[in-house]
Amino acid sequence: MVLVPVTMNMGALFAEVERTVPRTRRASGAWTVVDDNPVGEVGVKYEVWRDPLQLAFQGATLTASAKVYYWMEVAQKIPKPFVGGAFWQSLASCGRGEPPRQAVAGLRTSFTWRPDWRLTSTTSLLPISFLNKCEVTLLNIDVTDRVKDAFETGLRQGAAIADDRMRGLGDFRRYGELAWRQLLEPVRLDDDLWLMMEPSAAYVSSLNGSGDRVTATIGLTALPRVVYGPRPAPSMRPLPKLETRGTGEGLHVMVEGDLPFADANRELVNAIVGRTFTVTGHDVNVVSASLWGAGDQVVVQLGLTGDIRGTIYFVGSPAYDPASNMLYLRDLDYSLETRTALATIADWMNHEGFRQSIAEQARFPLSDHISEVKARLDAAMNQTYGANIAAHGRVSAIRPVGVYLTATGFKARVAIDGSLSLEIR
Repeated sequence: MVLVPVTMNMGALFAEVERTVPRTRRASGAWTVVDDNPVGEVGVKYEVWRDPLQLAFQGATLTASAKVYYWMEVAQKIPKPFVGGAFWQSLASCGRGEPPRQAVAGLRTSFTWRPDWRLTSTTSLLPISFLNKCEVTLLNIDVTDRVKDAFETGLRQGAAIADDRMRGLGDFRRYGELAWRQLLEPVRLDDDLWLMMEPSAAYVSSLNGSGDRVTATIGLTALPRVVYGPRPAPSMRPLPKLETRGTGEGLHVMVEGDLPFADANRELVNAIVGRTFTVTGHDVNVVSASLWGAGDQVVVQLGLTGDIRGTIYFVGSPAYDPASNMLYLRDLDYSLETRTALATIADWMNHEGFRQSIAEQARFPLSDHISEVKARLDAAMNQTYGANIAAHGRVSAIRPVGVYLTATGFKARVAIDGSLSLEIR
């Protein structure tokens, strides 16, 4: 899995929304008539103002909200008897001669990834939350509507602006294309040694926000392998649809190392032929040694002299030790025929010491391909590709996958584990 982190700055986008929503609204200095009764007209005066919008994330949802402050006064227009005219008699107020009342208003934006590599948004108004609601209810004058009307038009315009800007900012297809094309290209590790990433699918993680930034990780699934020979042709596979799910972790490159039987036999002869082993007081000389494959097992043949003369056979399973880059024979033991014969003519040979000594010597250095590939992968995963992509990665471990026998020798397949991310500029 190749990871491509994605980060968007919502602060710049919502700065435009901030300019759209008015900061304050005040009724005219004169009383605004909102109703009448048998006595006369009923009027109001009020003022509503707000703090700047503050951004807060919860998962894939962004809230842009502001604290709102307001006061309101309601008055009755009273006619003046005899002299004519009228005057306004205050009936009730809130937030005047006392701290202003408070509420919270704002917008909620939900983000959604689409298969065409677009991040879309849906923005709606938050219901106004009153922290200490004004109780002016005379004549059915509802302060809720006054506070709501003060900013609703601006908030609706801001919601439309936010979603419109996201249609441009949320198009990540070109970034996906850049990363995808780079992964299709062979990466030269050495002369006639190439890394093929072989990308096959793309996934995106859930969004997470912090401060004014929202982040996600796009994971490009790949089946990387090392290829020997001339530069291979890049794949022409098109960018796939973007799927929404976890991106997984880690990069795993499959590498193979070879050891011909001829080389293994030479190592085995050098290790044990000509040596004398003492087994429960008996001397055993190894005068010849060879090995070969039989199905999925390895047969080791030894020619012996000393207190026992003849040929014996061991059977074991090939295995790989990544710490030492060595092949060895796991569970090496006498063949059934050898064990039966020894039980009759030299039961003392069944002592654990001789078998264990042979198993300890039957270790063979694998070709340097695996260790060379590991070192070159480290370098290849930390460089700049062109003007737009910088790779950051590391190799963490070599993990055996399996050792297989061919007609001519051993083949060890290992996974080089690590991590790789691409920074798109």
